[in-house]
Amino acid sequence: MIRREGLILWPVYFDSKSSRKQGRRVSRGLAVQRPSADDLAAACKRLGYEVEKTDAAYPRRWSRRTGYVVVKPRPKMSKNMFLKMVAEELRKHGK
Repeated sequence: MIRREGLILWPVYFDSKSSRKQGRRVSRGLAVQRPSADDLAAACKRLGYEVEKTDAAYPRRWSRRTGYVVVKPRPKMSKNMFLKMVAEELRKHGK
């Protein structure tokens, strides 16, 4: 497996139709319906982060190739804080 520097964000982390057990990492109130890796990349770019998009399948849903995004966050920012910030940006811009 290739080691990447940064945080990996899968679209399922922000999918309101997915349960926590299926991989959702934000609250249902912050989640959006069926986000794509392109939506995540655009939200991270609007927040001012460098983004690298990759095509792959989430391990728990290996049959759906949704892709993921690798983001280099600012120092001293936890992944949960970053996920919440991206989720708010997704909701603010309609996806």
